[in-house]
Amino acid sequence: QATKSRRGSAIQTRGAAPPLEDDDAKKGAAHRRVTDSTHLQTKAESDILRVGFLGNSIMYYNDLPRVFAGLAASSATVSHESCLRPGASLAELRAKGNGMRGHFAADADHGAPTVAALFGDFGPHVVVLNDYTQAPARPESVAAGAATLVESYAPLIAAAGCAVVLLQTYSYRRHAKRSDDIGAIPREFTEKLERGYAAYAEALSGALGNVEGTAAPACNGDTPSKRSGGGSTPTTTTPVILEPRRRRTADSKRVRVARVGAAFLAVHDERPELWARLFSVDDLHPSPSGTFLAACVLHCAVFDAAPPAFASSTAIARLWADARHMQARGQPELPLPDVDDAAYLRDVAARVVLDQVARGADALAPTAWAHFD
Repeated sequence: QATKSRRGSAIQTRGAAPPLEDDDAKKGAAHRRVTDSTHLQTKAESDILRVGFLGNSIMYYNDLPRVFAGLAASSATVSHESCLRPGASLAELRAKGNGMRGHFAADADHGAPTVAALFGDFGPHVVVLNDYTQAPARPESVAAGAATLVESYAPLIAAAGCAVVLLQTYSYRRHAKRSDDIGAIPREFTEKLERGYAAYAEALSGALGNVEGTAAPACNGDTPSKRSGGGSTPTTTTPVILEPRRRRTADSKRVRVARVGAAFLAVHDERPELWARLFSVDDLHPSPSGTFLAACVLHCAVFDAAPPAFASSTAIARLWADARHMQARGQPELPLPDVDDAAYLRDVAARVVLDQVARGADALAPTAWAHFD
């Protein structure tokens, strides 16, 4: 089905794709401006789905934006941009902006310098956000995170007219960074994260209905400017409306949650030995397999369809061909998922996201697209 962009042009999206063979996997080398750079020469701007990523090391370990774009290559031509900061909460990211110098290579694309620049210069159709992992699991920080979304992000989102996906993070493998009070790992930790992100979605959904057309305020002098290669400053005359497979009622929740934490928990319950391999050696960050699962969940949340299956390990490896960051310096290189594990993780993502959509189970983790009627 075609969806309308904020400029009123159509973006072609498709359902589940056939298995990704080696030749097709060449499209998986994701670049910031467009997934397959050769397509840019033949495709109009209106045929490109622009996805912005705002978050922290959960996103930049193993380069989640580029893995997602590679998975999505059979569903859409994806251009992506990011503003990431190590260890940042949503409030810190908004206030301080990009912090990737010293983490990405000096000659790598570091992304937008500020949150406002990502919205103003890139003009995303979809924006993906995650908070500091522990924040949504504690009542006091849930309130603060919801306030940040309402006060600092909702005006930018409404001005851009984009859809929103909140990337629900996952329980640590072992307690760390004074997380013991959150509860048992992984179930209680995950359940609290689910409730926290549901509260974020509820607050942001309500705010978006009240701020449509509001001009995006400057923060720390970060008034949006035109960067080289960037898009025009977003307007609110034709806000994007991304239609899910199932039509929503007028009072449907307006922000979708990508339930990555729930998918990690499902792997723990079904294949605990694989769950342990979803983490880096620090027990906090994702391994390549963990990032692959997160990207599959995100694909299901964005397209209402599972990503393509992979026919070979070579095709899987191409997802990371241009990765800007894998694991921390000095840590051992971790294996990529093999074909069997990739197929299983893809199936888990589909069950966690798509089965919920089919049931209409939006109460705990909302799954409706943003729309500004």
